[in-house]
Amino acid sequence: MVRDKFLFVINPISGGLDKSNYTHKLEHIFSQNRKTFKVFETKGEDADAENVRQIINEYEPDVVVAVGGD
Repeated sequence: MVRDKFLFVINPISGGLDKSNYTHKLEHIFSQNRKTFKVFETKGEDADAENVRQIINEYEPDVVVAVGGD
């Protein structure tokens, strides 16, 4: 199975680590592999789950990756 579309769900404050550079790293990696990706940063709000579901329904990623989390 070919996996060409990725969604990264990033919790920007988890673990006290700065994740601001992740998007730049992903752009570099994915441009070399001709794959596409989107990034959604959680905000710690109740609407996060619904927003992620909406992005999944609209973007239809092959893979969803959670980055950070407690």
